[in-house]
Amino acid sequence: MRDDRGEISALSDIPEVIDDLGFVVLRKVLDMDLIVAMQRRIQALMAMRMGEGALAPRGREETDAMMLALTKDDVRHRRFIYDVTRFIPELYALAGSPAVMAAMASALRLEHTLPPVAYNNVNLRMDYPGRSWSEKLPWHQDYPYLNPLYTPGRSLASWIPVFDCPLSLGPVEFVAGSHHWGEISTIEVDRGEGRIPVWAIDPDKAGDMSQVSVFEAHPGDLIIFPLTSVHRSGINSDPKAIRWTVQARYHDMSAPGFLSKYNAPEAS
Repeated sequence: MRDDRGEISALSDIPEVIDDLGFVVLRKVLDMDLIVAMQRRIQALMAMRMGEGALAPRGREETDAMMLALTKDDVRHRRFIYDVTRFIPELYALAGSPAVMAAMASALRLEHTLPPVAYNNVNLRMDYPGRSWSEKLPWHQDYPYLNPLYTPGRSLASWIPVFDCPLSLGPVEFVAGSHHWGEISTIEVDRGEGRIPVWAIDPDKAGDMSQVSVFEAHPGDLIIFPLTSVHRSGINSDPKAIRWTVQARYHDMSAPGFLSKYNAPEAS
């Protein structure tokens, strides 16, 4: 079963909903032990950065309060937490967990006992409150970003909340059906000194942008979408909270053209 927002109750429904909307929302399908382990690792790293004697926070409010206090006066703390958490074992355990892999295999219509799904570009994002438009990712697709595993039509992305993500924290937004537009040409957006540029879609090459879908998300939820779905991050409007999410990209290793640089040259 599914509803009009792309929420489903069975893995077998994933391909149909993704084909229709360009995204799918699965509620409470992930292993909460893995998510709690990630929360604990983040909290321990923050306490370590605070200095000797600091106790690790517990719960969402304490975690956000410590992180905001830690990063208020010294951006190096923010960069340290961001860089270090990109490589913690819990991040990869969650992104490559059996529940995620089963959902990706269903989305790609793979029926193998061991689905040949690779994943990369694994990241833990921390989106702080009150960001201006220049720091908010504009409407974009994920295919333009450098990804050696990307195969058109056979690559997907995940969006996973680590803590609760109500609408006030600006969860991911989608233009329903936009994956049918294919790979849209891009415009490079300079986000300022010290920040990498992003590639926004060329609005003159896009279709109807009026059908926007956004929904709150909670730990245990999993959102999947093709790399050609037009989406963006919302703005975190809660002055006391951080949006913590995991993103990764998944690829069908059995697809023709996967890692095409290794393919034998075609006969002339």
